[in-house]
Amino acid sequence: MFDQFRGRKPTSLIPLFILGACVAASVVVFVIAAVMNNRPSEPDHFVAEPLTFDSPSPAPIEQPWHPVELPGMSLEVPDDLKVTGDDRQGSALSSTWGVTWQPGALPDEDSAGVIATQMANAIGGTVFGHKAATLGGAPALEFTIRGRGQFTTVTFGTCGGRVVQLLSTAGYPSFERARNSMRCTSKAEAPAYGVVVDQRPTWHRANKSGGVLVANDADVVISLSAVMLDAEPTLVTMAAAMHFEVSDHADHHGSYAIRRGAVTLDDGAHPAAIVSWRCEAQHTLGVAYVSALGRGKLDDGIALAETGRCLGANEPLPDWLRPR
Repeated sequence: MFDQFRGRKPTSLIPLFILGACVAASVVVFVIAAVMNNRPSEPDHFVAEPLTFDSPSPAPIEQPWHPVELPGMSLEVPDDLKVTGDDRQGSALSSTWGVTWQPGALPDEDSAGVIATQMANAIGGTVFGHKAATLGGAPALEFTIRGRGQFTTVTFGTCGGRVVQLLSTAGYPSFERARNSMRCTSKAEAPAYGVVVDQRPTWHRANKSGGVLVANDADVVISLSAVMLDAEPTLVTMAAAMHFEVSDHADHHGSYAIRRGAVTLDDGAHPAAIVSWRCEAQHTLGVAYVSALGRGKLDDGIALAETGRCLGANEPLPDWLRPR
């Protein structure tokens, strides 16, 4: 994605764009990373053997199972989940179970694999394997992570125009029961929201698919994404997961928060910043990851990021930001 920039191979930034397309999963990744106080690194690509269950799995704790109603879906779990969010995006979490949802499509196997590997790194583990599955009657991808003396299972699926993630450390028999109990009742597509910046001379869209990536002729690069407002307190941890080392302190220019630092690529560290702004109507946090990879000035990218805004429900991208 950055390969066009002077022959670099900044593979560490690949998850930036994968996660931009699958924010629901990314929020849980970053929550895990924050809790474990760990800064994960990313592989160049996902590698895992097909999933088998010949290895021992922790015995599930026997607790009463009960139905849990979520926006547009339901399932049964043996735990009480704290539900936040709305029909469009949200989460339901406990100490051993998690469900998240966000507008989007099912990620492909490689993209989901990188996210699963990110989760594994966050708890000091490895991806044990993967397989095709179903969630709520729709095709899904399932991964098992081994680490910290336990197994964590995560399934990526879809429901009502949203990408849904089910995650648990309760042991595979319990997880399989919960996954099989999932029902998707949503009939409407969830409204999708995007993040854009103003069009300015010398700036152009720099990638053909995935999250929006813009650059100028001096190799200043901006990746645009939107995350749930609930993720705002973990923004610095989110950045660290993508090799952005930025200050906890933010300078505020109007409604924009600016955190400066550096991003580490294969050829070393480069000036970088994260610019964020709240979109209350969409319950979304707009985020611009700005990097000066060549002769260009970081402040030029920050200035453009400060024109950022969140699109309305299903509002299309402006022509200059559409894939070519």
